Amino acid sequence: MAVRIGILGAGFGRTAMLPALSHVDGSQVVAIWSRNLSRTEAVAKEFNIPRFFDDYRTMIDQVDMDLVAVVSPVHLHHPMTLKGIEAGRHVLCEKPMALDVMQSFEMTEAAAKHGVINVIDFELRFEPNRMRVKQLLADGFIGKPYHVEMHLPGSSRADPARPPWSWWSDAAQGGGGLGAQGPHMFDLLRWWFGEVTTLTGQVATWVKRRLATDSGEMLPVTSDDQWAVIAELAGGVLAVLFESRVMRHPTNPRIVITGSNGTLVIDHEERLWGAQAGEPLREMTTRGPCWGLPGLSRSIYSVSLVELLRELVDAIAHGRKPQGTACFEDGLYCQAIIDAVRLSWHERCWIRPLDLIPRKNQRKDYTLDCTRR
Repeated sequence: MAVRIGILGAGFGRTAMLPALSHVDGSQVVAIWSRNLSRTEAVAKEFNIPRFFDDYRTMIDQVDMDLVAVVSPVHLHHPMTLKGIEAGRHVLCEKPMALDVMQSFEMTEAAAKHGVINVIDFELRFEPNRMRVKQLLADGFIGKPYHVEMHLPGSSRADPARPPWSWWSDAAQGGGGLGAQGPHMFDLLRWWFGEVTTLTGQVATWVKRRLATDSGEMLPVTSDDQWAVIAELAGGVLAVLFESRVMRHPTNPRIVITGSNGTLVIDHEERLWGAQAGEPLREMTTRGPCWGLPGLSRSIYSVSLVELLRELVDAIAHGRKPQGTACFEDGLYCQAIIDAVRLSWHERCWIRPLDLIPRKNQRKDYTLDCTRR
């Protein structure tokens, strides 16, 4: 019997989730939601989805489904996830998990209370090169890890007119690069090396107004378009992370990991390189079986999402715990890192992310103005 899936969101849902699910045996999309009913209907017809809604509560209440995929704008993750959990559905939630660590904590507690499968969409855990990096680190290929650099320059938001103003430009709705790309990078750090113990960071908004296509006005931007972090990880590993979306002439993205006996590099073409002391770097690239599947972009995110969904659907179908996926607790820890970066920049100090996570039934309050620069 197919695993019945409801999709909450027709943006990422249309461009990534639905194409990926077309390659997942045993899955059946039974309903889709977005705020624009005509758009939702068009997507439903395109993908032969029998029911479509502009009220997610009604959809969850009326449609029999096993899994709710929350791929909506960030400010809706918390209420949608709680609604799905309360209805007894398993939940896949897009990253970032929520607007702040308290919302993430409530989502994690609810999932544990109701005993539902809970997964955060950290699909890069299924990307073959990053999986090989994890194994090489565990095998001691580079010796004792010293340092990891993740550098992600880009120009996608350098032009104030393109892309136009949207929820992505609004911090109150969860927009910004720190929440969009940061969780992937933070999850890789935790997955490869262990917890982020302490950090300091910077968050900036350089393009402060963006064109609204419906009115022609230049609206204020409150979300970030550049951020940087220096962090100490478990075992003393130093991490330096940087992302910009406003570089007119961006250089190449890269991941570089160095240790006492070697180096690992993922370059801008998603090739893996490695060497031990005394050797030149040699290519060690691995391509998974999903590379080149029809209907998918040639993106590490698209092809890795297929593998994540295959594991999740099979786990639900057979009543077992999914293997290799990130759970809500992982999302909570990454949310604490996001909040710690903002708080660090606000207070101009070092922060321990785990200190921001409340204990059970205890609310954590701390001063945070994520629009201050």
